Amino acid sequence: MKRTNNQKVKKTDNQRNYIILFLIIVLIIITYSTYFSFKNKVIEKSELEIKFNITNKIGFDLNNTLLNFGNVVLDSSSTRNVQIKNNHAFDIKVNVLISDDIERFIAVEKTVYIKKNESKDVEFSLYVNKIQDFGSYSGKAVFYILRA
Repeated sequence: MKRTNNQKVKKTDNQRNYIILFLIIVLIIITYSTYFSFKNKVIEKSELEIKFNITNKIGFDLNNTLLNFGNVVLDSSSTRNVQIKNNHAFDIKVNVLISDDIERFIAVEKTVYIKKNESKDVEFSLYVNKIQDFGSYSGKAVFYILRA
């Protein structure tokens, strides 16, 4: 059987349509990956030192340069707030990570959203159970700021 010119043209048109569809799909994938890589890029990183002592006497320390819970007794808790201000011209997302050495003691909201030109208090709660060793503990809170 011989192919007619009409069949050859249809086959060529189909191939061209598949190539165009393929290129459109590739372009969509590149656009989305560029958008999400830009959106998830860390634009700022900040660290805050955290300290506390587990003792048999209560005490506190008011310090603006670090997050100091002071002296904490067994089977107790303490809370401190850190204010984060968004000075960017867009909304931000703040991911909060606590260093491994004190992570078991600290409860904090892991992701915080802040609108442009607004501030938000992030609450850090320290929990000490009945069977912890007395001593001084320290670590860091790391704030990763991303475009929301």
